[in-house]
Amino acid sequence: MNAVAQQVQVLGPKTPIETALETTFRPVVPIMGREQVVKTGAFIQNLVAHGENALDQANQADICTEESFGLAGDLVKAINAKLAEAEKTRKAITSPMDDAKAAVMKLFGVGIDKLKAAKEVLQGKQTTWAKAEKARLDAIAKTEQEAATQRALDLAAAQQSMGDNAGADQVLAEAASTIEDMGEVKVAARGMYGSSSGLRTRWVGEVTNSRLFLAWLATQPFDIGDVVDFRKSGLNALAKKFEGKTEIPGFTATEDESTVSR
Repeated sequence: MNAVAQQVQVLGPKTPIETALETTFRPVVPIMGREQVVKTGAFIQNLVAHGENALDQANQADICTEESFGLAGDLVKAINAKLAEAEKTRKAITSPMDDAKAAVMKLFGVGIDKLKAAKEVLQGKQTTWAKAEKARLDAIAKTEQEAATQRALDLAAAQQSMGDNAGADQVLAEAASTIEDMGEVKVAARGMYGSSSGLRTRWVGEVTNSRLFLAWLATQPFDIGDVVDFRKSGLNALAKKFEGKTEIPGFTATEDESTVSR
């Protein structure tokens, strides 16, 4: 019997919670080891039992006197202690994994960072060339459009000189569509090994003056929430500063009362 089999025999058959843990946390079981899984399972069973008991007491609690108010505080204090114990136990398991992950990420990071830097350099050079190439092609297209426009005008004038106004209008209409298509210039290329590169154009926004931008945004029919994300911590700090004594348009400050038990 090998060492692993002996350990399994000593530990006994898997409990339902152990089986559930192995199913849920299957990727980390090899790291934790079965013995740690069993210990964790026992702790979680105890944690669930405490949680169910605390919830039952909380639901049944009738806080109507100073004594019952204080007893509820005792229960909250006990809950906080159990939560702290649970967090400590969880960190004891996850911290080595987090440290291992950080170490692996650091090892991979050197090569990944260099690859990303190389990609950025190459794409930067591609963009520089593509912009210059597009400008060159745009200039050629503009010259060709001007020449095509002049040819169409000359042909239309010839039609008109012969009294064929309808023919002149048809020449100009057909030429307009062709001339417009001539202005559509794309810069793209395929590499020797299957890549496909092209110049992408997109609009990007940046706020240069928050006050001016917000003042303008307020006059627009847009949903401000789609553009601006207000920080809750900042809003709370603002509420604390004015304490409801100053009326702020579009803003309300209220006192949020809650019980603290230590």
